[in-house]
Amino acid sequence: MLSVRGCPRHVLDRFVEQIPGTCIALVNGESPPNLVVSGHPIDLHKLQSLLATIQADAADSQVRVPFSKRKLEFSTSYLPVTAPFHSPLLAAAIPLIRADLARLQITLSAKDLAIPVLSTADGMNLQLDPEVDGPTLLSRLVEMQCIRPVQWAVICRSLLAQPTTTNAPSASQCPFVFPCPITHVLDFGPGGSRGIARLTAQNLEGKGVQVMLACEWRHASDSEDVSGEASAVGNTSDAAPSSAVGALCPRRSIPGLSMLLDTRAERRPIAVDWAKQYGARVSSELGTSSSGGGGKFLLVNKWTEMVGRPPVMVAGMTPSTVGEVFVSAIASAGYVVELAGGGQISESMFRERIVSLTGRLPPGHGITVNLLFLNPRLWAFQFPMSIRMRKEGYPIEALTIAAGVPSLEKGA
Repeated sequence: MLSVRGCPRHVLDRFVEQIPGTCIALVNGESPPNLVVSGHPIDLHKLQSLLATIQADAADSQVRVPFSKRKLEFSTSYLPVTAPFHSPLLAAAIPLIRADLARLQITLSAKDLAIPVLSTADGMNLQLDPEVDGPTLLSRLVEMQCIRPVQWAVICRSLLAQPTTTNAPSASQCPFVFPCPITHVLDFGPGGSRGIARLTAQNLEGKGVQVMLACEWRHASDSEDVSGEASAVGNTSDAAPSSAVGALCPRRSIPGLSMLLDTRAERRPIAVDWAKQYGARVSSELGTSSSGGGGKFLLVNKWTEMVGRPPVMVAGMTPSTVGEVFVSAIASAGYVVELAGGGQISESMFRERIVSLTGRLPPGHGITVNLLFLNPRLWAFQFPMSIRMRKEGYPIEALTIAAGVPSLEKGA
């Protein structure tokens, strides 16, 4: 089995189709792509050789190469397994496994599943699958292990969608439907931080679901740094106290089971839901006459909380925002706007615009200047003049460095 990380799915599909006997067996992640191909070793070697023709050399820089001509940046590696799992190459093993199950009288039906079990093929809860009965369920599990591709990214999405699936029975109709959103995922596998927990954490990052290693036990009094054994891919909450969770299990690591079982709530890792933490919301808190909202509901996000203005910024652009009349009209309407430095071609013009704009701004509003770092002549006088006029008392509250990024030496 060949792991391919970072190569777009449609590109890999094109090469896999050229080599009969190979197939994409696992979709461990979609953004960035994390795929595994199954096949005979010689065929996988051929695939790796073909991929090398479009793969960028890690030692070469493509900074000066046009995007349309750049090679793809991805990695390939062989997995330490001896069988081509999740591919048609194992189809012959299915009747043998079924015969062993019958000989050992092993049976399993949906009613035997005490907790939801999700299909690795499509993420569906097998408890609720109408096509699964006693013998079909066991046969389905064997097929998932042998010939069906694993859609791990789909499974992770199913964890998030399961509580609100509209076509699934309600909790009263079926006790196996999750009654509330999932907050934690426990990995009981033997892989530790290098196992499925890492892949799951990547797929669930920012979704408010904390991934933990149930196979790793770490006491709060242990002196060994947890980050030494945990892969840096978790999503522990930033809100956790630095003296507690932050110290024992650094951010972006995967905590062990002992932290989940800790009776002290402040030490229990809780993942951040980015949509709730950073997403926009509708609020009437700013909808007062003083803010110009007139009591209306307003869209609130981190931007509005920081600057106290609507979540729309008028970026500096020559010639649109060169003149002080147009810029002051936008500012008077309550929006943040940049004065375009590209149209201020001399020191005297730049000073006159700042002075005139200052006189036109409503009380409490400042000036944001957009400076073109790409133009060395304009940058040479506009940047120091902005600093100097700020010290003189003009309300220059922000500078935007556009068209290039200064080096650390120039930035200092």
